[in-house]
Amino acid sequence: MGYACDKHKSRTALWICADCDSLFCSECIDKRIVKQRAQKKTFYFCPNCNLEVERLSSNPFRGLWETVDDFFKETFKSPVKKAKTNKHEEDISLSAIDQLIKNGDIDDAIVMLESDKDILSSDLNFSERYYNILKLKDRTDGMLGHARTYLDLLVKAGNKKRLCEVYQECVSRSSDFSASSSASFKIAGAMVETGKPKAAADVYLTFVKNNPDDPMIPKASFLAANIINERLLDHQKAVEILEDMIKKYPGHETSTHARQYLGQIKR
Repeated sequence: MGYACDKHKSRTALWICADCDSLFCSECIDKRIVKQRAQKKTFYFCPNCNLEVERLSSNPFRGLWETVDDFFKETFKSPVKKAKTNKHEEDISLSAIDQLIKNGDIDDAIVMLESDKDILSSDLNFSERYYNILKLKDRTDGMLGHARTYLDLLVKAGNKKRLCEVYQECVSRSSDFSASSSASFKIAGAMVETGKPKAAADVYLTFVKNNPDDPMIPKASFLAANIINERLLDHQKAVEILEDMIKKYPGHETSTHARQYLGQIKR
């Protein structure tokens, strides 16, 4: 399976950055020529992170990224649905909700929103209104219960900033809160991009802790260990996470990548 360069979609990606997951072709990669013992050697760096990248053809984690990538494509293959445009919208509309809020009839706004569960789970605007109202009324249980749906819609909309903000609001309310696997992976990736590797690792580890039966646990554990080793430089903790994951999921495809990576750490 070939990858396209993030910047030049018509070009084949030859390198990948392990930190930000960006893909680069020969035109946009940062090439640096260094003299070594009268010979010149070319090194390739991520123009975003300023870290050395890996060639896709020799990257031992490529298979892992492919399966994660396929998972996201399957999960989010349908675009976010827009608000309903049938006659029912006459009763449930953003303008009606906003008017109730303006008049101070918050409870009536909640009742109106809850009368159509489908629109709350499919329309980002209605979902956001509902989340914000529950937060305003300090209805923490309802807010956290709806937050997973709201976060998934934010992932589909590609709103990384709001995605991270909402997740952090929820975690501040309850340390046991965790987003879906799809949202957790996107949140962690966004945090790495914005220079928050510890927060990113915590997202993965919280997801692993609170969703023991989720099929994405091995991949979340692996990626947490990668961040902890590469960005936080806590090699021992990374080793512990990888060894625990391999022990629990010895036959999982991610364990193959984990064993290779574990060998690199212990060299």
